[in-house]
Amino acid sequence: MNEGFPGLDPQQTLRRRRLESWKEIAAYFGRDVRTVKRWEKDEALPVHRHHHRQLARVYAFVDEVEAWRQERQQPGAQVATALPEDAPRRRVWTGVAVVLALVAAAALYWLKPPATVPFGERDWALITQFENRTGEAVFDGSVEYALERELVNSRFVNVVPLERVHDALSLMMKPLDTPVDRDIGREVSLRDGGIRALIAGRVEKLGGTYVISADLVEPATGVAFRSFSEKATGEEEVVRAIARLSSRVRQGLGEQLSAARRIEMLESMPPRGMERVSTPSLYALHLYSQGNALIQQHKPAEASALLREAVREDENFASAHILLAHVLSNLGRDDEARPHFQKALDLAETTSGRERLFILASCYQRFHRNPEKAIETLEILLRLYPDHYWATTNLAVAYEKQNRPRQALPHTVRRADLRPHNFSHQLRAAHALTAWSEHASAEEYAERARRLVDFEQNDPLRSWMSAWVRLFTAHSEWARGRLKEAVEEVDRVADEIEAAPAGDRSPLQWQVGSFYLTLGKERAAREMFESMAGAPDNLALVALGLDDQTTMKRQLQIAPASHRSAILFARAGLPAEAERALGHPERTRRVHSPFLPYVWEALARGELAMARRQRSEAIALLQDVIPMLRGWTTPYYFLGVEALSRAWEEEGDQARSIDTLEAAAHHGVASVFWGPAPLFWMKNELRRADLYRAMGRKADAQRVEAGLLKLLTEADPDFVIRRELKRRGIARPASGPSSADVR
Repeated sequence: MNEGFPGLDPQQTLRRRRLESWKEIAAYFGRDVRTVKRWEKDEALPVHRHHHRQLARVYAFVDEVEAWRQERQQPGAQVATALPEDAPRRRVWTGVAVVLALVAAAALYWLKPPATVPFGERDWALITQFENRTGEAVFDGSVEYALERELVNSRFVNVVPLERVHDALSLMMKPLDTPVDRDIGREVSLRDGGIRALIAGRVEKLGGTYVISADLVEPATGVAFRSFSEKATGEEEVVRAIARLSSRVRQGLGEQLSAARRIEMLESMPPRGMERVSTPSLYALHLYSQGNALIQQHKPAEASALLREAVREDENFASAHILLAHVLSNLGRDDEARPHFQKALDLAETTSGRERLFILASCYQRFHRNPEKAIETLEILLRLYPDHYWATTNLAVAYEKQNRPRQALPHTVRRADLRPHNFSHQLRAAHALTAWSEHASAEEYAERARRLVDFEQNDPLRSWMSAWVRLFTAHSEWARGRLKEAVEEVDRVADEIEAAPAGDRSPLQWQVGSFYLTLGKERAAREMFESMAGAPDNLALVALGLDDQTTMKRQLQIAPASHRSAILFARAGLPAEAERALGHPERTRRVHSPFLPYVWEALARGELAMARRQRSEAIALLQDVIPMLRGWTTPYYFLGVEALSRAWEEEGDQARSIDTLEAAAHHGVASVFWGPAPLFWMKNELRRADLYRAMGRKADAQRVEAGLLKLLTEADPDFVIRRELKRRGIARPASGPSSADVR
């Protein structure tokens, strides 16, 4: 591919190629700026200046500096002019003194510590888009990824993950696919507030030689405080040159590499007879980086196509295999994912310690389905690299799936700290902390979420986010057992609905109405729902919770077909309609990304199997899918739990039926986040009390029922749960509950 200007052949373009600054001229020679400036002054290096007052703005032509270099290297060439024989002795000694002074100054310059930005251990550095001056598309994205691949092995330098960059772009009201060049990178860093250095750079081609350069830039000033470059003869040497560049970048940021390298070598030592591999293929790196970007843009199908091409280009590219396996598994294509998990596992011992541990954890979690080994491996990975974003996220998920929410809590909170400008992470941390009565900390994260919600203008769920934030105080009061205060807070938010922007009203009505149901205020809830526009599937869900089959069926007649409406059709005793609804693709939302279509489909098919009395099939489906929904305790999660419990009971296994309900009992407080989910949780608790009583565990049954009654001290007397408790002879509410009663 030609480089330079259109219409010129490659040789002509190369001859008139320009170096646009002292830094570029210095990088071309592999020297520092001071040296090339001296060459211009003392040895006539051909440097040109722009015709304006800023004389420091210089440029040079490659053909001219090459000719100068060749002339300079000729045998017998004289650089300095001899002193005339008749020069006075005093002038000679003056010249000697000047030379000695210059030598001393140069020694002081080289011996003094290099200027650095304040950068400490585990500080964040952002790799910006490298400028591709080669004209070869294979360098787009591949250089940055190759450099990141090397730098992430450092325990001193933290590389800002792409997800955190996207959070800052959202604050800047820019599309997520905005190229993060040096200027945008500065703005991202300033918005983020926690990024200490930028790594900007470029890649150039001079004949058959590639020059990869990197500048370490202080974000506040935009000034580069260190610059490095490495050369590669031919494309196949570029990845090795980037590895060398990574070492120099780490040193430039203040890392002491000798000890760090020894640790990394020990961690990454492959078994005898095996070689540590890092794909040498720039094209594979290019495909990987493009595929990863598509994943971040929520285009998994397109990403999988590029990642398949990457592993065809280099079948030993372990990272591409594991990412492709994750994408395929998330799409519900486990049969296609399996060989890529296996290949990544086969290659794991040849990768870096960080990469190897992540591959092992991924395979334990998604391939071998060994959650304990996955948790153990992720814990080790986080001990070595405490700021690994995906290890933190995956560990939180692993603990949730194992129904260990207390162990998940610190990782849920840490995830919010790693992405301090991500709205949903802040709100989830606030809710998780509330569930464990850590109310002061919860309020800090809720306040972060309040500050962020106004920046989510481009998010289709911004209005729902706003509703969640407005009701967080009511959630906190409810979790503390201050039910009267919770009602007052919900009333206050309800009074603000009319003044809210038109687009915010329906989500706010839904959330307020749902919270009234949580408090047992059925009449207030119905009034709120009746004023809503549309949302027949949501209204059908509420009718199911209130045992109103007539309203549920009426709303389902006009509800859009989806996997969720299929669940409701199955609950309404309409299996044929449920089957038809399953034929429609699920409507997924970005904030609900863990609710992948195949998860919803499995849940719906489990419900349909129960409607058809196919208990064995229902148990197989529901047992597999319910753990995937822990931590995202929507009403449909509790419906699935109830269906599985009922299936076990009908199979005559009351112990497993109780176990299923007990596993979900902890999620009462957290479920407030998901609309009317607490209503379905309370119905499951009633069922749990029934099973305890059937097994002779009367005290346990009474404890559960008393806990429910405490939550309903402000409820309407005819509220469905309060009415059932009264029927059982439990009618005297005690003092407000502690959060332990509902956790």
